[in-house]
Amino acid sequence: MLDALRQEARLSVTRHCQKPAHRDAMLRALGRPGLVLHPEAPCHTGALCLHAFEAVSGPPTRQAVRGAAAVELLMDSAYMFDHLADQDVGIELASTDAEELSLAVSLMVCAFAAASEAAQQQGPRNRAFKALNRLFRTSLQSCAGQFMDASLERSPLTRMDQALSMTSLKAGSLGRLAAEFGASLAGAGSTTIRVLGDFGLNLFTYAQLVDDMRDVCPERGLPGDLARHKQTVPVVFFCRSLLQSPVKSGGVRHHAELERDRASTGRQFEASGARVFCAVVAEVFLNRAKASLLGLGARGVEVRRLEDFLGSVVDQPAVAVAV
Repeated sequence: MLDALRQEARLSVTRHCQKPAHRDAMLRALGRPGLVLHPEAPCHTGALCLHAFEAVSGPPTRQAVRGAAAVELLMDSAYMFDHLADQDVGIELASTDAEELSLAVSLMVCAFAAASEAAQQQGPRNRAFKALNRLFRTSLQSCAGQFMDASLERSPLTRMDQALSMTSLKAGSLGRLAAEFGASLAGAGSTTIRVLGDFGLNLFTYAQLVDDMRDVCPERGLPGDLARHKQTVPVVFFCRSLLQSPVKSGGVRHHAELERDRASTGRQFEASGARVFCAVVAEVFLNRAKASLLGLGARGVEVRRLEDFLGSVVDQPAVAVAV
């Protein structure tokens, strides 16, 4: 299944990007770790789209695979925007920020072009319009999460509800987008589409929270989210707990000091209860995803592949399925 998804993603880029230099740069970018053309990329977004289609309509058609490749390309454009915003090092980027931004935008447009083809060829015009309209609107929800993520980095003290809303918008919306588009291509009814979207949103939010726990203050390697002032749920809990402690015992220290003493910061993080809190919140979203599957099963939807997909996400080491 993933091989067919990767092949269709490559074909979509080749078909829509006609200038050789532009096309080759996009294909090279998609071969980076985590992106669709890398042989070890999990391709969770595209896989969820295919599983949602299969749950409603049986084995995926060629057009369903094209739609799944479209949402995977959309996911990869979000990765590229995120890496550019964070100025990540350790990944092979284009020579300038301007080129990198151009490639991210190109991937997004290519994704929408492929999605339009898939919707148009999969079903009646009215159904295609509704599927695309839902895809575009949900994409904007994820964009709102990206914007909120960037804006909160300038906030001196982010509230927990803001951090959780940002996570759900930024990552969860991509899960909703994938599941709803797959179900829409399969001709599902509105209630089934909504419940499958709830499943995707809750599962991807869960996965992002798990990933955020890993990235707070890594013992080695790249700077963690705390040093970068990323306002994720565990970071916000940790910083607020420090502000409630006596001044002499800490406070929110400068990121340079955090980098000089990662071990001490890591011990403070564990002692704060932030990891336990975030794990409990993540479990809530996971249970909501499981409840959605129960509801789908009660409606006669075949959920076995979706259950397997959920299990694969839960059992994987912490690797972001979102951004």
